[in-house]
Amino acid sequence: MINKRLGVAIVIISVLIGVIIFTIISKLNTIGNDLGCFPDTPGCLRVKSFLDFSHIAVGILASLFALGIYLIFFSKGEEAILKRLEDDKNKSINEKVSVAKYTNAVISIPIKNIKSIDTKASANT
Repeated sequence: MINKRLGVAIVIISVLIGVIIFTIISKLNTIGNDLGCFPDTPGCLRVKSFLDFSHIAVGILASLFALGIYLIFFSKGEEAILKRLEDDKNKSINEKVSVAKYTNAVISIPIKNIKSIDTKASANT
């Protein structure tokens, strides 16, 4: 449940930041068109560097959005992991108990036989 909440929060934040970044990109494109940009002019180099940074930010933003979607829909969560660990623990305990019962049964058979042999030997003497 915590993973789903975290996923929703990440998706909402990434959408809000995405709107801001795309607004900035739009304004930078408008500024570049107003300047009649060619790559060699100083004002255009500044606009180009901001656009390069904004494209990197869009890549990071897309990664965050994908992480949020993963957490919402595909993450099994701690509950499934804890349930599996509990099941493994119970299975291990049950195996140990069954092995202990089996070894006690195997050990008790010879002890009973030894006692019966001792009583027969003492009766014969």
